[in-house]
Amino acid sequence: MIIWFYPSLGGMEYVIHHILSMISVAYSMLTGEGQLYAYMVLISETTTPGVNLRWYLDIAGMKRSKAYLVNGVVIFFAWFVARILLFIYLFYHVSLHEYQNLEEVFVPYEMGRRLSCFAVRSKEGLHLAISQTA
Repeated sequence: MIIWFYPSLGGMEYVIHHILSMISVAYSMLTGEGQLYAYMVLISETTTPGVNLRWYLDIAGMKRSKAYLVNGVVIFFAWFVARILLFIYLFYHVSLHEYQNLEEVFVPYEMGRRLSCFAVRSKEGLHLAISQTA
């Protein structure tokens, strides 16, 4: 649908946003890493149908209707729970587990004879180590 109605639904940032979202959810599902955080972010998308309904009611000229008002109140509470409270908890949870695995390394790419880039976080900051193995 994004490609079919491009660019009327949104510009290139809309397309990039959804491609990156699909990649991160797929990565989380395939590797088992960060599943809790991925699903927390997906829960925040429960507010989207209400926002879409608000737009449709506006286009239909029903801004003064009771349905528009009720939808606005529901969006307010849903947004507060699914976006504000959930993200406060998400960032709190991330901060609790930030230093849980100090010894783990991140290998973002391999080139040629296995050039690996490791980023290790310690109390002094972020350290970058590049190693080359055969």
